[in-house]
Amino acid sequence: MLEPTAIATILGLKQMPTGSRVTFAAQVVHCWKKRDQHTCLLGDESGLIRAEGLGVERWKPGDNFRIEHGILQAPLLGWHWIRLDQETKAIPLKDAVSTKANSREILQIVHLLSSSKRRRLKK
Repeated sequence: MLEPTAIATILGLKQMPTGSRVTFAAQVVHCWKKRDQHTCLLGDESGLIRAEGLGVERWKPGDNFRIEHGILQAPLLGWHWIRLDQETKAIPLKDAVSTKANSREILQIVHLLSSSKRRRLKK
């Protein structure tokens, strides 16, 4: 198993190559379900990123995690995202990860991401 590159911020993740195993800390800012797919939006002071995969269905807004060995996925509409698999660990944090996203911005992003996924599935 390859060691993940330690990345302090979500913005830093976006500089990594697709397929990289990454480690970062983030707060769950929003979760939604479309059909059987659970998705959460994660944030820190530098930005937001979408997460899908094993265990995401148990997360709720306000939860804080250190994500270890998440797989960085190719951008969708310019948005990188993280896939969680069997090697990924989501370690709960006692202290909150601060995020600068406001509720209006979060809802706009969720709407954009969920509608783009719907269009992609129809193709």
